[in-house]
Amino acid sequence: MVLQLVAHDRAGTDESVKNRRSREPGGQLTVRVQAHEDHIRVGVHDGGGPWAGAAPADRQNGRGLLIVDQLARSWGRAGGETAGWLTWFEMTRA
Repeated sequence: MVLQLVAHDRAGTDESVKNRRSREPGGQLTVRVQAHEDHIRVGVHDGGGPWAGAAPADRQNGRGLLIVDQLARSWGRAGGETAGWLTWFEMTRA
């Protein structure tokens, strides 16, 4: 089973999707979820821009990848500033 959705953010709140290039609210993400027999795989593709990486643990935001690293059985990224980034993770099904 594959679920794919495209998320557009127009809320403009602190919890919104931030455009990687301008850091302003807005932009487009494509999220794809694949259910396999023993795991799920989630991929998020964005519009590109510089890769910021994980923030230090004492910052109030930007720690999502640190959380993913602790919970997922594996994760990674591919792509680039121009074509966009694909960040993915896999979790074992219970």
